[in-house]
Amino acid sequence: MATFSLCNELIFSTADRVGLLTDGADRLLGNGVNVLALRGHEEGGTAVVHVYAEDSRLARRALEELDGETGATPVIVARVPNRPGQLAVITRALSEAGIGITQVYASTFPECDEAVIVLHTANDIRAIDVLERL
Repeated sequence: MATFSLCNELIFSTADRVGLLTDGADRLLGNGVNVLALRGHEEGGTAVVHVYAEDSRLARRALEELDGETGATPVIVARVPNRPGQLAVITRALSEAGIGITQVYASTFPECDEAVIVLHTANDIRAIDVLERL
């Protein structure tokens, strides 16, 4: 069965450098943060890291130990059965409701029963309402 939750995702940005992700991972570990999903990229010399953690307040405190900016944004976390077509069902429902998806990332492994899809949408409250009817 699929579940959909509105959660906070942290966004950390700072000047890109070798070892930055290691420093961030060490801070998260040192503060006992369980990271559920993470993605990062470089934009014109700036490192941008998105972190979805079990405890976003604890994760924010850990990342604030680094020299950079830390903010938060709401995301929808979809936990769905790990089988073909789940992403299509979700994206089709949002598209038919006229809700744009501004960012998405997902992860699973063949041996897992569940996949996690993290969505940024144009209207998270309405999107949750649409998705909970699936």
